Amino acid sequence: MTEIHYLRLEKQGLERALEELQKKNDSLQAENKKFKDLEAEGEQILFQQGPIICRNGVRHKRHKGCLYCERDNAEAKSKTEYQRGFTEGVTLYAWWKDGVQYVGCGSRTLEQALKNV
Repeated sequence: MTEIHYLRLEKQGLERALEELQKKNDSLQAENKKFKDLEAEGEQILFQQGPIICRNGVRHKRHKGCLYCERDNAEAKSKTEYQRGFTEGVTLYAWWKDGVQYVGCGSRTLEQALKNV
């Protein structure tokens, strides 16, 4: 009789543990969905595609009237301008040897250096 009682208690304990695991699994799946949504939105913002949820909480397409979108566009333009300036600077300070342009101490060609930009 006591053995059956212990088995019932063990079964109840296992059922409670299973319920807890199912609740944790459900919450993890919900968090995973939130993460994937945020990741997709981040890619849209990074590549400036599609509608976004702006920092002011409004979901819209990118436009010129939104302060936050303007800031994002300015940051993207700044990065592009930096890359253009860097490329121009490296090109201006490259030096010639035997018909090939080198940068720095001569270990890399201009073409190799510009691939890394």
